[in-house]
Amino acid sequence: MRKRLIVLAAGLLAIAMVAAGCGGGDDETTTASISKAAFIKRTNAICQKFDERIANGLAAYIAEHKDIEEPTEADYARLTSTVLVPNVEEELDEMRAVGLPSGDEDEVEEYFELIEQGIETAESEPIALAAEEEKVFGPAAELARSYGLANCGE
Repeated sequence: MRKRLIVLAAGLLAIAMVAAGCGGGDDETTTASISKAAFIKRTNAICQKFDERIANGLAAYIAEHKDIEEPTEADYARLTSTVLVPNVEEELDEMRAVGLPSGDEDEVEEYFELIEQGIETAESEPIALAAEEEKVFGPAAELARSYGLANCGE
């Protein structure tokens, strides 16, 4: 029934918010240096923007797929590949463009790598987003929160 798709989308939205700031650039590295405070401010704004974009994408997906009664793995994969992954990849690209905070380059690169790992898991195991959300983006979210990226670690 449609309620299951809504539950799926709500779960993916929660995961997307946890993963905010997550994306997949092809091992791009950023060399520009900025202050930690500037990085946090700009990156939190990016995460907030993409949280809203993903929420809107999920709402549109639900509206377009009202006929789904019992979501299948293919439904999870389609939702992941059309809504979540493209947005998270673009989000990471924008975060990388901010630059790396001086002295914290390794920690921020680790965060980016954890996000990329989450994207790979989401693409290879889309059902994991609903069943084991912490497996997908939990490590990145935990690092984001500890670094001060409140909007990126929700």
